[in-house]
Formats: sequence, C-alpha cells, structure tokens
Amino acid sequence: MQTGAWSGLEAVQRIVAIKALHQSSSRPDPDRIRTEAQRAAKLSGHHHIVKVHVVDEYQGQRFFVMQYLEGKSLTRLLESGPLTPALAVQYVKT
Repeated sequence: MQTGAWSGLEAVQRIVAIKALHQSSSRPDPDRIRTEAQRAAKLSGHHHIVKVHVVDEYQGQRFFVMQYLEGKSLTRLLESGPLTPALAVQYVKT
C-alpha cells in the first residue's frame, strides 16, 4: 500500500508533515491512517516518535498532521542500499 507525506504550514505558523494514503492504493484500508496516528500518539513521549496533531478526512481522503522533523526519511536513507551495522547503531543511539 502506498502512502505519501508532505510538509505544510499550519494556521499557527509552524511547519508540519501531512501523511495520507494514495487514492490509488490497491487495497484501501480506511482505518489505517487513524490506527497509525493513534499508535504514534501513544508513543509520542519518545524522542524518535513524532507528535500527531490532527487526524481528519477531506473529500474522502483520510490524513493526519504531525510534527515535522528535518532530515532524510528512512526510505530515502535506504535508497543507496542497506546501512552498515555501524551506521545503523549510530541512528539507534541518537
């Protein structure tokens, strides 16, 4: 199932990330976004987990708005291949 994430600017003038399922997903799961957001919210005290601000739907498209963190996504980080064990350990430690 494909997902997308974008950055946006909230009314309170802070940069946020917006995550939504692509409409073309082969197996749409309407509760996936809500479930993922709820799980992230339960873990939001951890410094490696982003804070979830809003879960909503617009014209049938479910999405959630979350804290924006600068840096590379895991997908982008792995585009050139697997991380070396030493580098993976550094990410886990921080």
